[in-house]
Amino acid sequence: MSAHLHGLSMACPVDQSNPCDCPLSEIRKRPPIERFKWVEGLTRGQVEGYLESHCACLKKKVDAFV
Repeated sequence: MSAHLHGLSMACPVDQSNPCDCPLSEIRKRPPIERFKWVEGLTRGQVEGYLESHCACLKKKVDAFV
């Protein structure tokens, strides 16, 4: 589960950007090792929360293209 969050901590998978309204926006500005440690320090519930947020955002972006 945290493997998905590691990927999301690099950039938005839709357009490889870093939207300022994304909950991961600030963490993406950190060096890779700091991002890795941050993700690994999260609880399962926190990881799930970030992934749920991502899914909701992704749905909005996909719906906007349709």
